[in-house]
Amino acid sequence: MKKNFKFNLDFILFMLMLLGLFLTLIYIFYTSTALLASDSVLANVVTHQQVLNRTLLLNHWYYGNDFFLFSINIPIYFLSFFVKNVRLLKQIGSLFIAILFFILLYQVGKRFLGKREGLLSIIIFLTGVSYSVLDYFYAWDTCLPIVVQAILLLYLYYRGIDSEERKKFYYILSLIFTFLFTIGNLLYLPLVIFPFLLTKCFIYRTSLPWKKLGGIFLVSVVAFFSFHILCINNSYNLSQVAGKNEEESISLGTKLESIIDMNLSFFGYDNRDHVLSKSAGSQYFLQNHQEYSIVSIHGIVDFIQLAANIFFMIVVPTLLYKNYKKNSKSVNFLLLFNSIVWIIMILYYILSSHFHYNSVDLKYFLFLFVINIMLGTYVFTSYFSKYKLYSFLCGCFLISYLVSNLYTTGLVIKNHNQQEINRKMELVELLKKNHLTFGYGSYYNSLLTSYLSNYQITVANVQYQSGIVPYSLYSDERWYHKKGKVFFIFDERNIEHLKTCEKKYGVANKILICDGYTVLVYYENPVDFEMK
Repeated sequence: MKKNFKFNLDFILFMLMLLGLFLTLIYIFYTSTALLASDSVLANVVTHQQVLNRTLLLNHWYYGNDFFLFSINIPIYFLSFFVKNVRLLKQIGSLFIAILFFILLYQVGKRFLGKREGLLSIIIFLTGVSYSVLDYFYAWDTCLPIVVQAILLLYLYYRGIDSEERKKFYYILSLIFTFLFTIGNLLYLPLVIFPFLLTKCFIYRTSLPWKKLGGIFLVSVVAFFSFHILCINNSYNLSQVAGKNEEESISLGTKLESIIDMNLSFFGYDNRDHVLSKSAGSQYFLQNHQEYSIVSIHGIVDFIQLAANIFFMIVVPTLLYKNYKKNSKSVNFLLLFNSIVWIIMILYYILSSHFHYNSVDLKYFLFLFVINIMLGTYVFTSYFSKYKLYSFLCGCFLISYLVSNLYTTGLVIKNHNQQEINRKMELVELLKKNHLTFGYGSYYNSLLTSYLSNYQITVANVQYQSGIVPYSLYSDERWYHKKGKVFFIFDERNIEHLKTCEKKYGVANKILICDGYTVLVYYENPVDFEMK
């Protein structure tokens, strides 16, 4: 009877995995929501500039985050020589990173927990998990690569230190990876490097591999300083406008509340703070959130995903620590590592002012949630499989959770905002029809417009205030010294500044209008930008 149930459960899980794979591919290659936030095309834009300037190290470029220097755009960089359609390039790039993620998910699961746990982790993430995870994993080209790098770094460090002497390849590879791909990025210090070293110190205690641990720390320090040397020698400009709340006092309560919001957002409990609404405003917001009765399908799905949140974030670590002495050394390593990372990241989150302090910050914690779910698969297969009743209840809960994830994924695909992409394309066609090739727009009308035009049109970032000022996040500084014919894009978020700009810079030579957008055309650039 037990074997028969196990077979049936495995079959159901396999079918749910196939359905999840099908929906994931639809999301990547069909759902236009994946293009609505400008961050979703940043890797492509940076790669285009690298190809255009024939260098991986861009001069005159304002970066928002240092991890864009190398690692995130490398896959897209090589793919760009074979795929010329920008949308297809982004889709294939997203699929490529997703495949790497699932491969690493299985490898790490097998190394620390077991093969079955690795496969179960893949099934869970293939079903979509939540609105936010879909966006972060397959829409924002900046987030899943960070998770992939963090997982790979952890895996290589672990294999490098725990491998036999004849397998030094893993150790050497981990050092090379640290130096080349996480170069200078402070995010990996609290996310992987420091927690890894602390966990090893706790696990080994009296038999610490000092040489290997010291080597990892030394290479990390060298990578950090090498990055700053490269910045100086190559005139990089790391923009200070991204992700910071400068001179803004954020209360402790607000910070703690945002951590809870991130938990709910990750497990799909509430779409009220959908990532697109935070980044792009109501014009781009996928309007899925409504008030549902608890007895409705959506209400039941919310309840199941809230239960999953409690299970993975509270029940799992509690059970694992309670049975700490019975667990294997590798399971305890992953458990301790995850706990240390959570402590460090929460302290960093509370004590610093480098975040938005809402659910958008989930991208910095994705790696931690991934490990929590992996540990949860171990609890499923090891703790609840010993007794027939527990095994049956556990199987029912797991199936209901995966089905709720699939429901959420299907809802996102069904309600994707094709209308807004059509409006964007209408704007692009209007600019092409009037032979306009260079202009300025707000952050959500600049890079995305350039991207959708297949880079036939360049649109630089600006902010509309009392006048027009540069917003140098992911921009070439030479764009702000452009002479000759230019245009300025206004949408419903900044249309109130149009009259102010015309009053300050003069009446436009031509005014173009399409659905949701007004474009001012000047035959000579009227703005003398002052760069900081």
